[in-house]
Amino acid sequence: MSHFHKWDDITQDKESGPTLPAGMSRRGIILGDVMLALHGAAAGISAEPHTHPNDQIAIMVKGSMLMEIDGEVRIIGPGEFAYVPKNVKHRIQTMEEDAIVLDVFCPFREDIAKRLAELHDARFYGTPRSSEDRQLQHECGMRRLPSPVPDQT
Repeated sequence: MSHFHKWDDITQDKESGPTLPAGMSRRGIILGDVMLALHGAAAGISAEPHTHPNDQIAIMVKGSMLMEIDGEVRIIGPGEFAYVPKNVKHRIQTMEEDAIVLDVFCPFREDIAKRLAELHDARFYGTPRSSEDRQLQHECGMRRLPSPVPDQT
């Protein structure tokens, strides 16, 4: 696995689901035990209050959003970031313009990792493989790729 990456090379998820509210998109990658998720969000959307067993750092890249973390409410803009400790209730709401936020999760979120594996399967294999194959790909391919082994022939 290369040490260098481009967001444009990472599949963008635009399908709303349990981890991605309608009006949002995500490009995500797992590097070691850390997940980076570049989220796009349309103006005026909100995510329901939720918790997860992962620390999260939300770094505003573009636009602004209201964040509520454990009852504390702030509007953050480019150059600002917020820390959400694991298992703390939080929510977001974008303001009058589209927003881009880089979320860092540690350890990585298992629920989002499963979705990333599905996107990887669809991109490289056409149709999703069996759940056992997806789990194996997640465990071996999404977390830590083994170093390439030179051809011995």
